[in-house]
Amino acid sequence: MGKKKDIIVKHTEEFEGHIPKLFAYMKQGSVVPIVDNRYTGEKWVDFGAKNLWPEELAELVLNVAPLSRSVHALALMIAGDGIKFFNKKGDEIEEARTVLTDELLSETTEEDFLFQCAYDIAFLNAPSIVVRRDRGGDISRLDHLDVSRLRSGQLDETGKPSHYYWSTDWARRVRSERYTPIELPRYQGDVKKFDRSVIYAKTYTPGRRGDEYAIPWWTGVINAARTWAKVDRFNGGQIDTGFMAGMHLHTFTNRPDTQLKKYDERVMNAYTGALSRGLWHTYGTPGEGAPTLTPIPFSSYAGQLDEIRDGSASVIFQGYGMPGALVNELTKTGMDGASTALIQAKALVEAMLVRPKQQLITKTLVRIMNDKGLKDVWEARITPRDFIDQGEDD
Repeated sequence: MGKKKDIIVKHTEEFEGHIPKLFAYMKQGSVVPIVDNRYTGEKWVDFGAKNLWPEELAELVLNVAPLSRSVHALALMIAGDGIKFFNKKGDEIEEARTVLTDELLSETTEEDFLFQCAYDIAFLNAPSIVVRRDRGGDISRLDHLDVSRLRSGQLDETGKPSHYYWSTDWARRVRSERYTPIELPRYQGDVKKFDRSVIYAKTYTPGRRGDEYAIPWWTGVINAARTWAKVDRFNGGQIDTGFMAGMHLHTFTNRPDTQLKKYDERVMNAYTGALSRGLWHTYGTPGEGAPTLTPIPFSSYAGQLDEIRDGSASVIFQGYGMPGALVNELTKTGMDGASTALIQAKALVEAMLVRPKQQLITKTLVRIMNDKGLKDVWEARITPRDFIDQGEDD
């Protein structure tokens, strides 16, 4: 033991002040955003290298059909069909539901509020809610806040930000005061001096990136989603250009550039695209020489990449956690097989994703109800949305 201890001490002294720093954990890089505030000098913490990672993800979701369908389907399931409140014994507290629908959500509907929060969860794994108070300090209203435009302030000694910052367009904030971020205090139930404050409900994520922001569980499918989008763009490009040029046409002429441009347009319109002409017909003036036609070897066509696109879609569904049966990707034939696949898929998603993610909404609303004075509220449950009519399906 003595020898081992001496070796440890010697090793520590020898390398003291020379501990290597590890900057990357994956050789191939990571799609998870950089979260850093050391060099910006701003009050908020940048979310991504340009502080636009949520906006980049939003564009990806909007342009990749399998991912967009997964997010929308999960948002519907998380939103459910209404929310109910219960006491410790499991008895429903109808007063709490009345307070929510008639008072706190007076400017919107319960359905819209739940879906908006649920979509934020399905998209960025966290909803944000503005809690408003009247002049007496009582909670008077709840508003959904687009979580993709929310940024965390600097963390204090408790490991939480005292304020959040919200902008209608973070990309334009430098060019126009119209998009200057608005400072909003973090919601604290016992602090009534703020007329409005923000609840940013997120699940635990280990590591530096998870301190300020929720990280979506589906980041592993980002590369597959980008590949899916590239295939469609490639297919469209090949249709527009006639599935790769099959011939190189070179014309000898002394015409001015203005005429050459029009000539080139006529040739392109005639010989490229889905409606191209099969007959090559060129003309020129005497003495110009004959056009030179050079065949181009065949390389690839759009359909060859369809398998890559379909494989990427499968990766997206699996990585996101959305079984194919719920997005019209039934693998069984016949009515009985389809019905069974749907029921099993729905049960799996509800157990693995829906109920855990619903807690981001239900726990928040229970806390608000307690802070509003309804101390008997112990639990909240979102009624499951019935996507499958079993009798009709049979």
